[in-house]
Amino acid sequence: FPVVQERDLPNPKALADRVGEDLWALIEEQFPELDQPDALEREERKHASYRRSRTELYEDGGSGGGKVSQLEQWIAADEQRILISGESGAGKSALIANWMQRHQQNHPDDVVFAHHLGCSNDANALEPMLARMVQSASKLMADEMSEPIKVPQDYWELVSTVTNTLGRLSDWCKRQGRRWIWVLDGL
Repeated sequence: FPVVQERDLPNPKALADRVGEDLWALIEEQFPELDQPDALEREERKHASYRRSRTELYEDGGSGGGKVSQLEQWIAADEQRILISGESGAGKSALIANWMQRHQQNHPDDVVFAHHLGCSNDANALEPMLARMVQSASKLMADEMSEPIKVPQDYWELVSTVTNTLGRLSDWCKRQGRRWIWVLDGL
């Protein structure tokens, strides 16, 4: 900051004002206002945090023969539907979290949409889950669209939009040479 002459600071109030201005300028320079995440990003962060909390809770049973490897084999074989079932607390969410971590490391181009119904109190509501899926797909395909896919308020319009969005996402992934995987945990 430039040196200020005493004559430019005629009284203590002027000095305090100048110091305050300089401090705020320094704070804004060193700590610029960060972009606040939108609702979609905040929700994705909740689900990612839920997964991270479960990756350390799972023992897969060794190299090559564990359940994560079995899931990878089914995905590689293009299985269209995989159901993981078991008693509450058996480790299904931990298995899914660990599989996702490994899969995303090995297949970074795959589009994996994961929704964990147990990650928050409102995560098990159907309409917000479907809206999130539409918004996530819309964001992913944004380069090819003139405007984002709108999420309708009417339930039946939302269902129709989800159907159309899944078709568009499938076509987009084929053009991109990518796979898409939709994970619903805790259904």
